[in-house]
Amino acid sequence: MDILFICKDATENSLITNLVLAMRAKKEGMNPAVLFTEEALAAVAGGTFGWSRLLKERETIVGIAAKAKEMALPLISSRDPRETDMMAMIQAAKGEGVSLYACPLWAKLLAVGERLPAELERMELEELLDMLGRYEKIIGAL
Repeated sequence: MDILFICKDATENSLITNLVLAMRAKKEGMNPAVLFTEEALAAVAGGTFGWSRLLKERETIVGIAAKAKEMALPLISSRDPRETDMMAMIQAAKGEGVSLYACPLWAKLLAVGERLPAELERMELEELLDMLGRYEKIIGAL
């Protein structure tokens, strides 16, 4: 089964959910992909990810990092184990075979083409429309 996760928010909690579910789906034999659009695309292209309002307290973030380490989630910062690193998470997802895409509309609107990490595949709008038609399940919103 093909499943597409759409990641539009530049929050670490949203990205973690999308990538962990996509990696799990891959392990279960599915063909998952993650589409980065809007804020998430801007963050991946050199901006910053933040945390949702109720998760942004330092104590909460340290606790999340500790639990992520216990769960062997590949998102711990190499410079500080009490912090998370979203690029590490993106690299791990790509390494496990999850397809990662940059939304062509928002890549052009934000003019981030040159700043996109190598892990994200580029495409044209027609390719995105074709891809959306092929996926059995789409999780998220554009």
